[in-house]
Amino acid sequence: MSVIRRVHLGWNCDSPELPESVIVKIPCPTATKDAFESSGAAMEQLDTDSFGKISHTLETKCYRLLQDVKQKSILVPTIYAADGYDSEQPVIVIEDFRNCSIVDMVDGFSEKQLFAVVEQTANLQAFSLRNKQWITVLRDDEGSFRGNFYVYPSIFPR
Repeated sequence: MSVIRRVHLGWNCDSPELPESVIVKIPCPTATKDAFESSGAAMEQLDTDSFGKISHTLETKCYRLLQDVKQKSILVPTIYAADGYDSEQPVIVIEDFRNCSIVDMVDGFSEKQLFAVVEQTANLQAFSLRNKQWITVLRDDEGSFRGNFYVYPSIFPR
């Protein structure tokens, strides 16, 4: 879990390719702990600090992978920074999609929106079949994942 903020930027020049704002996401162990406690999880069984670090590390690696591949058929925001816990300040800075809107859960998707979601899901699946780099991204941290996630099924009630 992270602290997420929209940051408005001021530039000394008028360049249309420079963003007016970005989204900054900084991992926060307190936010992770609060989220798990509000879900009713048994905190004595869960190392929220490790969970937050693993989650942030996986997210930064996935963003870097998608950004490096520059896969145009997969709609992901531009990633300006994706720094993990091995850096001085772990942070993710991404493009601000502030003109997007959230679909009402009761109304659901229109047919056009539904087809767009299915198309993106299919594009991501095709990417994962054609590009095996994501396997390496996961394998690098497999020991950490297994060591921390084995306890989760017993934490969350069914």
